Amino acid sequence: MAGLFSSDEQDVLGTIMQQRDKSNQALGSGYGKYGGIVQAGAGMADIGGDAMFGGATGASDPRMIEQQEVKAIFSQASTQTGNSTSPEFYMALSKLLAAKFPKQAQQAMEEGNRLNKLALENEQLKLENAKIDAATKQAAQDAKKATTAVANRLAALTVKFPEMSTEEKTALADSPEAFNAAVKPIPVTKTDFQKNISGFTVEEQQRLLKAYAALQLDPDPTGQKALAMATSRAAVAAADRDAEDKRLLKSDTMEDNALKLAYAADDMQGPLDLLNEVMASAPKDATGRAMQFAFEKLAITDQAALKDQVVTLNSAKVINLLMRLKSQSQTGATGFGAISAPELTLLMADIRVLKPESKDFVKNLQAVKDKWVSIQQRLGAERMKLLDRKARFDGGGKSNQGNSSGGGGSGNNEVEFGSME
Repeated sequence: MAGLFSSDEQDVLGTIMQQRDKSNQALGSGYGKYGGIVQAGAGMADIGGDAMFGGATGASDPRMIEQQEVKAIFSQASTQTGNSTSPEFYMALSKLLAAKFPKQAQQAMEEGNRLNKLALENEQLKLENAKIDAATKQAAQDAKKATTAVANRLAALTVKFPEMSTEEKTALADSPEAFNAAVKPIPVTKTDFQKNISGFTVEEQQRLLKAYAALQLDPDPTGQKALAMATSRAAVAAADRDAEDKRLLKSDTMEDNALKLAYAADDMQGPLDLLNEVMASAPKDATGRAMQFAFEKLAITDQAALKDQVVTLNSAKVINLLMRLKSQSQTGATGFGAISAPELTLLMADIRVLKPESKDFVKNLQAVKDKWVSIQQRLGAERMKLLDRKARFDGGGKSNQGNSSGGGGSGNNEVEFGSME
């Protein structure tokens, strides 16, 4: 409390004896402004001290009266709040002191505000620590649950596929999607099966669809098991590739920018090969279109195979490829500015209207193929430009932006070279 009642005229930490001496010296010339308050507020004066003052200066000593008033205020504030150290105590004390001791009232309010702020900070720290503890506990539980799940999947694979290698079983157990593809029954309807494999490469989709069609004619357990294994392996490969795509999306190094373009051009090759196959087997006249309509739902027919190929061209893998290219062209990703977002939107629309039984099927197919080839060629050309610029950068030459990379270049130059804009 002493800090609340310090003043330029009084020593806050003075003893009762020092205060008595100062009081005696002040007789006849007026008392110090806050002398009695200092001692009362600091708790340095008790009943014995009062008697000492009374004996020296008389019961009517103004300092003693001030002291008693302050002690009464402190007592009242403590009674109101039930605590003499809380923020509430200091706020109550400030109100009680305001009328006669405004300076000390302001100090009491400031102390109350400081304690309030400290209490809020401590509460926030407790909440944050609680969140950290909860998150740590949850992470541990999730890790334990994930470990248990992997162990259970590994045990199930061991029972169902005793001939499978440990490495392959581990890879399948680590991927819930791949595990489900391996142990769950192959979907009865072809449409459901096509949905399950729509995220695989075009080549994988075609291979699996042919195996599925064969099983419709001869649903033997061995073939079912082989198809399940092939599907699960494709799921593992698709998950690995998706992880690599996500990594590349966050990177802007020259090597990874070139790799993005290479992957994009390579991803477009599978659908292009399929387009060529579809073009070769497309119905060329009204009779062919009629046969397509009549036999496309029968397993192991040319018409069914053609229909499956067109479905694959509309699969999630192909559409997602075009969506990714569109997104990268819109954000100005290195090299992808060579293709436009509207161009890719139109291409997706063209693919979706491909119907083998349509009289315009061949014409529409040719339009899709022409656009596809054009985009693939531009991606390849942009990759070659980027590789050429990287070679010059690595060799310490000048980029086509006119920036010198003296002696092998610097990190800043690498960022500049990594942008095609």
